[in-house]
Amino acid sequence: VIRYGVIPRRLTIDFLQYVMAPSLREELAAAEGRLDKVKVYERSFPRGGSIEVATLWSELRQYAAPNGWLRSTVDDLRFQPEVVKPMRTLLVQEEVHDVLHQRARDWFAGKAEAESDPRRWADWMAEALYHHFWLRADNAVDRWRACLADRRAAAGGGRRTLLEVVAGFVEAEGDDDEPLLEPRVRGVLPPET
Repeated sequence: VIRYGVIPRRLTIDFLQYVMAPSLREELAAAEGRLDKVKVYERSFPRGGSIEVATLWSELRQYAAPNGWLRSTVDDLRFQPEVVKPMRTLLVQEEVHDVLHQRARDWFAGKAEAESDPRRWADWMAEALYHHFWLRADNAVDRWRACLADRRAAAGGGRRTLLEVVAGFVEAEGDDDEPLLEPRVRGVLPPET
């Protein structure tokens, strides 16, 4: 769960159930054709067994602490950068990385499409856009701009929520005051954005 739990910005039980669990089940069961070859630290991802989402969620929540590597709220868990960055570096080498982002993008986009509350629409769409950028989609910036222009973004801080998606990819500023972008999105997200 930790390995795939770094894919979302916030891990919820629903994300675990509907996005991660299908890939976890496939990878645990597959004898061949795995998308997660575990090129590094193979023993950390044993194969076989079953998945019970409620049990996984409950057990993972036990590791959460106010100053630990995993933080929790009532609704979600958030891995800290000390876990996220190295785990993403390992996971990006695997085919399952893009599969998880595609599933996440489609799941969040579906939730946004079904949402009648404009504020919640912006929350769901921000998550869909986040995963869209991670997929290095050529139309990610255009899709993000279209969402900013959407009438639903004007409600209750929706534009700010959508702007924070892009701001989240900026790690720092370089010596020449140019923003340093998350390496995976550099080619997709122009610095002037």
